[in-house]
This record gives sequence, C-alpha cells and structure tokens, in this order.
Amino acid sequence: MEQRWDCEWAITKREQCVSRLAWDKNWPWISAYIRRPGPILEAGCGLAKWVRFLQNQGYEVWGLDYSSEAIVRSKMLWPDLMLLKGDMRALPFEDNFFDGIVSFGAIEHDINGPDAALREMYRVLRPNGILYCTVPCMNYVRRLGLMALQDWVVRNGIIRKLTGRKPDDVGFFEYVFEPQEYANILRSSGFTLLKLVPLGPHSLYLGSKGSFRSKIIGSIHTSWPWVFAHMMAGICRKHGKDEI
Repeated sequence: MEQRWDCEWAITKREQCVSRLAWDKNWPWISAYIRRPGPILEAGCGLAKWVRFLQNQGYEVWGLDYSSEAIVRSKMLWPDLMLLKGDMRALPFEDNFFDGIVSFGAIEHDINGPDAALREMYRVLRPNGILYCTVPCMNYVRRLGLMALQDWVVRNGIIRKLTGRKPDDVGFFEYVFEPQEYANILRSSGFTLLKLVPLGPHSLYLGSKGSFRSKIIGSIHTSWPWVFAHMMAGICRKHGKDEI
C-alpha cells in the first residue's frame, strides 16, 4: 500500500510539472512551427515530461533517451507513452519518419560534437519537417569570464571532495556555442535555418522571483535578449523534395 501511494504521489508531482510546460518559453515556438498530430520525436527525452505534455496537446509523439533508467522510470509512471532507449547518433527509425523533432539541451553533450546527431535527425525527418533544438548559448555574461569561474569550481579538487566527487574525475560535460557557430552547424547538417531564438536568462542570474535584480535582468533581456540568453533554439526545416 505504501508503494502504491508513493507511486500516486510521484504521478501527481510529475503531472504538475508537465502542466507547467504550457508556460515554458519553448512551447510557443514549438506550437507555432510543428503541426499536429505529427508524428514527432523528442530526442533526449530524459524523464519524458515533454513527451507527456506534447501527447496531451494532441501530438503523436515518441521519446528516445540513452539512459535505460530514465526510460524505465518514465514507463512506470506513464505506460502509455511511446518511449525507447537509443542513441541520437543512430536513431532506430526509417528515413522520412517524423514531421517534427524537438530536443532540449542534449546534442551538446557529445564530445565529438553535435554533427552526427543532427545528421540522423535530418535523415528521419520528412521533407519540410521541422527541427526545434536547443543548446547552451555563449552569451555576454559567459564571455566576461563567469564561464571560466564555473569551470574552475567544477574542477577544483577541494570542492569536488566536499561534494562527494572524485578530485581527478572531471571529464567532458558539454559544449557552449556562439550563435553564428550554431547556425553554421545546423546549415552544414543540411537544414534551412528559419530562426535562431535566444532563451533565458538562467535562474542563477535572476535570483529570487520578484527581486530587484530579477526585474533589472528581465528588463535587459527583453531589450537585448542575447546578453543573458542561457540557451538558444534553432528552428530548422528539412528541404522539400523540390529543393534537393
């Protein structure tokens, strides 16, 4: 009985997280560019909250993630979701399968770069299909040196020991892209870039909700969105048959 109520509570909390995606900064762009019903894919779906949300919005949606644990946990909560374990660099779908693909902060974690994953996404999209793909953005704050400070914190042996990590086990985590660099990568993968959207700023910059700092940074972001853009979204189209 205790396990049952734990499961019910987990479902309730997860559904609350899912419902809040209606106000997420990514959703207006996705709903504007990717037509229903699909099919569509979330590449790197994690715990599948976007898969669930998109299903609730009327999409026929698949989720794929490299983590077996993430897929198993998500299927326990939502057994009706179409979820697969797989690698974005070798998608288990035939050519021209999806009308749309979404991916949130995933392709930057390949140490060899995002090209292999993007080529696969291009392959499984139908002609005129849409890709919505977000990556970390090299904004002005990062350029000023906070990224170097962040890297020092991550690599500092004392800090790693205090946080329970091996001092010498740092490894690669992610790439951060300049806007023009990301645009060039998307185009070199075959896509037509429709729009590059600055997203953010990060909650670390904003501080507490409603604070003076939050209001000032929010105002700056409204006027000059690339200053604090923590992420950016590439909205792309696969060439139609008459364009190849």
